[in-house]
This record gives sequence, structure tokens and C-alpha cells, in this order.
Amino acid sequence: MKKSTIIVATALTFMLTAGMIKVASLALNYRYNYDDEGDVPYQFYKDSMEYDVLFLGTSHVGCAVYPMQLWHDRGISSYSLATGAASIPSSYHIFKNAIRYHKPKIAMLDTYLVGIAEKVYVRLDTLHYSFDIIPPSWEKYKSLKDLFPNFESRMAYIFSYSLFHNRWKEMTVEKIWDALFHTPISTTKGGPWRDYMGTVASPALVPKTEALLPNNTIGMDYIRAFVSLCRENKIIPILITIPFPASEGCQMEENSVALLAKEQKVSYFNLNKMNVIDWNTDLHDSYSHLNMSGGRKVTDYIGRLLVENYGLTDHRSESAYASWYVDYELYKQKLFDIMCSQTDIKSVLMLCNNSVYTARISVKDGIELDYVIQKLIAQLGDVLVISSEPETPTHDIHLEVYDSETGSLICAKNWGFLSQLEFVYRN
Repeated sequence: MKKSTIIVATALTFMLTAGMIKVASLALNYRYNYDDEGDVPYQFYKDSMEYDVLFLGTSHVGCAVYPMQLWHDRGISSYSLATGAASIPSSYHIFKNAIRYHKPKIAMLDTYLVGIAEKVYVRLDTLHYSFDIIPPSWEKYKSLKDLFPNFESRMAYIFSYSLFHNRWKEMTVEKIWDALFHTPISTTKGGPWRDYMGTVASPALVPKTEALLPNNTIGMDYIRAFVSLCRENKIIPILITIPFPASEGCQMEENSVALLAKEQKVSYFNLNKMNVIDWNTDLHDSYSHLNMSGGRKVTDYIGRLLVENYGLTDHRSESAYASWYVDYELYKQKLFDIMCSQTDIKSVLMLCNNSVYTARISVKDGIELDYVIQKLIAQLGDVLVISSEPETPTHDIHLEVYDSETGSLICAKNWGFLSQLEFVYRN
């Protein structure tokens, strides 16, 4: 056999093997659990849309900033690239790769976890949500090399087939076809939901401190790098802290970020100090995440901040953004499905704090509502019509939820404190 033939055959074999591994990797790679919440940005790296704002950070951001609400209320186009337990360095590298595809006017980075000593936080699995879907490039390799100096750790992100090759037992023809040829659409533009009430926190019990972190941190260095990268690309950098029950150590981080923001001459908005949310009604859990009521308030605050201070254009009347109306209808349907699945009155009232809904509630005379339910009702204002005469006399509380735009009834729910919950779904 000729030497040239051997070389060609070897090259073809290598290319065929590499191609088969690539196809197998795509087919077996997880559609992560976050798919159900819509925050894995598969679509982001394939569409041609331009975004006004990119949001970066941990799940604090994902649970508190809703791009589709920004669109509906103010015509701002945005995408959340936040992911669970993201470190400042990993958020920086996600951003560095993202702006190769979309260059926003503004980049907003949450500074939670700025005090940790490692480049990558302990939950390495969450990085796969962000990095596995970034198309291969030299920039991506450099990012992974920086985050993972250890070659073996790095290879798990470069060569993800090594993690998922045993998954073939779970696969069906439909799943493989879907993985290879279907790009999931994020109905939320990267912002997941927390759809029920959590334990009420008591942040007022945590002593307040104005102390700083004792030393410079890796996170601070990457905030500086983030600011520099933004300025090199004519992007406005903004630092933010999403509300959460901050310990003394976290308050020290916030104080240090405020000082760093002055050093870098960038805006820093610490929402923990701005009374944006209500700790009684707006938490999904007691230690960090906001529910949809809290997210609505934070998103509304950020929307006003962006329009009033940065002059973003309202795109709702522009033909180039017509697809956002289609996406918003999908977003609404998802919200309606979530609303109709609830069985807890506090969660339902919490979800009503959304521009998508209006509601009517009637409470039987003599029924005493607890403090949190009263606050949930009070915060709805004009969104909620209150009647003293129950629509269904055999129940203590009757609630109807409507589409605020069409006026159509979405669902009706009845609660009897001495009887089992009755639920009626309405198309």
C-alpha cells in the first residue's frame, strides 16, 4: 500500500472517529434539569438577536431578574447568563465568550461570592450548564485553562463525552433526534422561576456591619478584569447585589465591593440596602433565593434604573423585535401553567404579583387570615379585587385569576380550612 494512501486512510479514520464521538457527545449530553425552568442558553449562541443588557452571576440573579418582564413592561431586550453557584471568575469567562456572539450596551454583574478563595466554586456541575453549550473556540479553551489549571479537570469541559458516555441506556431514538436537531428555546431568556413561598427569613436579626474584607480576593481581581473588558468593548459595566438575607461575612463583601466600585469608577447598586423586597412575602427559601413576587419587584427596580439612568430604547414597536411577542406568549403560557399547578394559597397570591395577572378574591366573614396572607393581598393593590361575599359559600376563600390583557379566566381556586382543597382548571 502506498504511503500516501495510508496517510489519507489514517486521516479519514481519525476524522470519522472524531465525528462519531462529537455526534455521540451531543446526543448523550444532558438536557439539564434547568431546562424546565428555561435558563440554559442554548438559543443564545445561535440567534442573531441584539440584546441591550446581559445579566451575569449566580442563581440569585436567575431567580430575581426576568428578561421577559423587562420586555413586556419597558421594551428592553436582555438575556440572563447567570448560573447556579457561579464564581466571579467563571461569570467573567462566560461573559468573555458571550460577547463574541452578542455585544450588549450594558453588562450587569452580581457580586455575590466575591470573597471566595477559589476561581471555581465547589459545585462544578453547574458550570456545565454554561460552558458545554458554548461553541468550541480558542477563547473557550483559554477560559477553561484559566479556570482549571489542572489538565484533567479541564478536559471534562472540553471533552464532555467522558462524563456522559454511560448515558446511552437512558436514550431513545426520540431523545437522540431531539438532542441532535432541536435547539431548545428559552421561554424566559435565561431567567428561571421560583414558584412557591419559602420559609420567612429574619435578616433584621443579623447584626449590621460596615467592616471590609481583610484582603484583596480573586473575585475582586476578576471584577476589575470585567470592568476592563467592558470598557474595551464599549459596554457599560454595572455591579449589583441582589437582595438576600446577608450574613455579617456577606455584608463585609458588599462593603468591599462598594469601595472597589468607587476605585473603578463604576455604578454599584446594593439592593440589600434599598428596601426593594419584603422579607415576609418575597423569599423562595430562607437563605438566598427570591420567589416570583420578589423577582418581579427586583426586575421592576432594575427596569426603572436602566431606563432612567441609561436611556435604553423601547423596542416594542420595532419590527425587528416582532419575535419577542411570540416568545412572550410562550412565557405567559408557562406562567399560567405554574399558577394552575399551585395548591397553597400563599404561593398563588405570591404568583399574582405579576403584570400578567389580575385576580378577584372573596373571603367568608369571620375567617381570620394570617399576617403573611394579609401582606400578600395588600401588595397586589389594583391587581386584586376583594369581595366580602364568597362566590362559593361552602368555601372560606374563593380566588379567580385572569389574564390581565385579554380578561379571560385562567383558573379558579377554593380553599376551605376545614375541608380539602378544590381546584378547577379553566382554558
